[in-house]
Amino acid sequence: MEINFTQRWRQHKALFLQKQVFFNPRLHEIEKLPIKIAAEWIIKHHYLGSFPSATICYGIFRRGELSGVAVLGTAQHKNTIPNVFGSSHANDCLLLQRFALLDALEFNAESHFLSRVRALLKREGYCGILTMSDDTRKTNVLGNVTFPGHIGTIFKSDNAVYLGRSAKSVEYLFDDGSVLSNRSFSKLVNNESGWNYVAEKLQYYGASVCPKTAGERREWGFYWRGQLTRKQRNFGKLRYAWSLHPKVRLPKSLPYPRFRLVDVQRELFN
Repeated sequence: MEINFTQRWRQHKALFLQKQVFFNPRLHEIEKLPIKIAAEWIIKHHYLGSFPSATICYGIFRRGELSGVAVLGTAQHKNTIPNVFGSSHANDCLLLQRFALLDALEFNAESHFLSRVRALLKREGYCGILTMSDDTRKTNVLGNVTFPGHIGTIFKSDNAVYLGRSAKSVEYLFDDGSVLSNRSFSKLVNNESGWNYVAEKLQYYGASVCPKTAGERREWGFYWRGQLTRKQRNFGKLRYAWSLHPKVRLPKSLPYPRFRLVDVQRELFN
């Protein structure tokens, strides 16, 4: 399969690198990363601007500088992993929840990073990886495209099995086009660990000071989500998976979705 561009990130902005200069693995190191450091980097650069519940993280370093992060953890819904890998592998397969590299890394860096992540996870005893790509574009309140969507080009080039779309959902966008994660918001209204980060984000966008009691906080959260965000239909994310163990058998891949760089450029610049 011929892939001639790849998507990168810097400070929440999507950038597209065409095949010109190739990545040199010998100039880089890949290591397990403390969750706190991974969270700080992802929040700074990834388009969602939020960090999920993580089990294990890896970083790619260029001359000592952290230049990319992979975050793996458990899924929000308990059946997400078993539905793909079977109930017997509910605890030894992970969801790749964030995967982002800076634009400074050359073409093909993702493939190297992702292959090393798979090898390291296999060494840790994990049997499979599931991930999702969001191809639903995001716009700011003026209608300008802030995120054109992505279809998992890197996952296709790394021979992932394409499993089709996840269920449709409703997502909430702030005026600047950034997303208020449904999972993060549920932490706030259900008083789960990590709710304070969501409260701080709502306050950043103009909410009043978050109440201290759980009941008041729930009411406060729903009120300010309604005031500060707008609804958008997400038609389901594209699901990809890899087996890391011979006993984990995946179905035959469905035909891969297609995406052209010219379409992305039209979305971003016209």
